[in-house]
Amino acid sequence: MKVKINKCKDALLWYNKHIGAEFRVLEIEYDFILAPNSNNEISVVKAYWVRTPTTPSTLNFIYREDAEIVE
Repeated sequence: MKVKINKCKDALLWYNKHIGAEFRVLEIEYDFILAPNSNNEISVVKAYWVRTPTTPSTLNFIYREDAEIVE
């Protein structure tokens, strides 16, 4: 399966500079739990795990709300 990045909800995420790019999905995370924020709130999000286009390639996530399935 491949996904295409349509947007990036946080400018600090690694894929902010890759909007429009397609990545092969290695794993689908259904309950990705983020560390508590300053208000001690925990976020549960859904994500795709992909390999980054950098050298060396690393495993990283894309929020599912920021991407669409293309293949």
